[in-house]
Amino acid sequence: MTILLTGGTGKTGVPLARRFSDRSTHTILLASRKGGKPESLSGSDLSRVHAVKFDWLDRASWTNPFDYVTEQNLSKIDRIYLIAPVTWEVRMMNDFIDFAREKGVNRFLLLSATQAEPGDPSLGEVHAHLKKLGTEQGIQWVVVRPTWFIENLGEFQIESIKDQDTIFSVWEDGKVPFVSAEDISELVHERLSDWKTWNYDVIIHGPELFTNDQVADLLSTALGRTITHTRITEAEYIEHMRSIGFDESFAWGLVDGELRIAQGSEEAIFRREGAVQGVDNTTS
Repeated sequence: MTILLTGGTGKTGVPLARRFSDRSTHTILLASRKGGKPESLSGSDLSRVHAVKFDWLDRASWTNPFDYVTEQNLSKIDRIYLIAPVTWEVRMMNDFIDFAREKGVNRFLLLSATQAEPGDPSLGEVHAHLKKLGTEQGIQWVVVRPTWFIENLGEFQIESIKDQDTIFSVWEDGKVPFVSAEDISELVHERLSDWKTWNYDVIIHGPELFTNDQVADLLSTALGRTITHTRITEAEYIEHMRSIGFDESFAWGLVDGELRIAQGSEEAIFRREGAVQGVDNTTS
């Protein structure tokens, strides 16, 4: 059985591939724009890990994973891990799901977000599409919905931390139960491997709530210098995100998410029963 991991060299793709290579006999196909195996996988058994070029924004590349398994005489792709591109508009993912269905794939696991309900813009549209296909065509789907990654600090805030000793946000005193990519990967590995139930979504969060002021205090202790939390306007946040290379639509999506945090969205999810709780990786 071959499992296709889109976003295969990303925050969850690499630890997920490592888990499969160390714990299972499944063939793993990493799909990414570069198409190679990341160096961070060194030390694992890579004999069953393959890599192929794949770009959500280049529809001609969508056939590459399916062509590859045929050319290499590998088992057919049985299930797909869906990681969205770094853009707010992700409806092309629905088209790829339909394309994969034509290739015989019947099982999909989508990495979404706590704030994305089925039918909401962006990832919520993909969730809704999977639900519809489950009802109308009998596909099997799972949606994993993590809260905010602790690793986001290294992606969205690293430059301001290094150069200005601050983290920027519009979420005021809102609280987030940050979760690590390792915990998410563990849950995804479990659900992709043990496909006994399907057609459900699961929320995962960390074990403790933090404000950004508290995050700044933790960073100050870890780095040995004072890090502050700077509260900025929505327009200033958009400009900050554009300055580090993100498009405006994606930045506005993040602003919307942070404003929900300010209103208590993630704290409410933390207090909801039935979610999966990751381990404490917030200060490691």
